[in-house]
Amino acid sequence: MFFLGLGLFLIALCSLKPVTRWLQARADEATERARKLRLENDRMERERRGTY
Repeated sequence: MFFLGLGLFLIALCSLKPVTRWLQARADEATERARKLRLENDRMERERRGTY
């Protein structure tokens, strides 16, 4: 019984790594999108004020 639990734990641990990598990639994409939006927003705000 102990070895079954240990085996399941190891399988769960191994399958967790790709999931965390995928989540990290999605988080990086979201951060990059937010940065681009912020830059675009700043540019539009400067144009609106007339200062480039």
